[in-house]
Amino acid sequence: MRRVLQIRVAAASDGRLLRDYLRREWNVSTALLRKIKTYPNGMLLNGKPVFVTAPVHTGDILELLLDDGAAQSAYTPCTLPVSAVYEDDDLLLVDKPAGMPVHPGPGHHGDTLSDAVVTGYQARGQRFVFRPVNRLDAGTSGLLAIAKNAYIHQRLKQQLHTDAFIREYLAVAVGVIDRPGTIDAPIARCADSVIRRRVDAAGAPAVTTYTPVRCANGYTLLRLRLYTGRTHQIRVHLAYIGHPLAGDFLYGAELPGFRRVALHACLLALRHPLTGQTLTFESPLPAPLAALLGDV
Repeated sequence: MRRVLQIRVAAASDGRLLRDYLRREWNVSTALLRKIKTYPNGMLLNGKPVFVTAPVHTGDILELLLDDGAAQSAYTPCTLPVSAVYEDDDLLLVDKPAGMPVHPGPGHHGDTLSDAVVTGYQARGQRFVFRPVNRLDAGTSGLLAIAKNAYIHQRLKQQLHTDAFIREYLAVAVGVIDRPGTIDAPIARCADSVIRRRVDAAGAPAVTTYTPVRCANGYTLLRLRLYTGRTHQIRVHLAYIGHPLAGDFLYGAELPGFRRVALHACLLALRHPLTGQTLTFESPLPAPLAALLGDV
């Protein structure tokens, strides 16, 4: 998807070398700058090609080709719908259903979020590289951010695990939890599995906070916030304190007829890398999770 970023140089940057200006003022990485230089007319200053060692001056117009629209992710055409909650020239926010993997893998081709998104853009005559910012397990539903070019992806990845990129979840946990808490317990991969994780002092730091919303039918609806992004973090942490997610076959027990994990990404707030605006989106508790609590 072709994307040109136009920048007017402010007085505070007068005389800086273009390379330094882009790194310090716009956080353009060396790798991305190198890639932009390979595009025909990938970098123009006042309408003319320019070297990164040239100085910039007040009022100059710089044009950067962030994506030339030539590349596209490999995909399997599919007709799965994608529920978009926000879209602009740089960013796509979707509400992923449970049961849909994000990426293709063994046994999953043509049924993934990546396939659905790329197919949708291809139908509109646009090539698309799938660049998710945050991660969701296949069995988890909810909000997920997708960058439309490498620059936005780089900037949003820098926001992850900071106050500029907030992720909150709703979860139905087994048992009664009557007070809020914080789980600060490192997580590592289980030695006998490529999938399972466990709390381990030798693992990577992991912090999750939780607040009970209400209890019903032997379950507790929790609102949780992630401060780190470990694989299966919420699932491992809740099992660790004795309250696994309902339906969690890896860390708890399966529920007959409940074909998902009781976890939903309900809130995503981020700072738009270009406008600086904080964007906040929410997604309600899905019906299958509400049903566990007796809501029908």
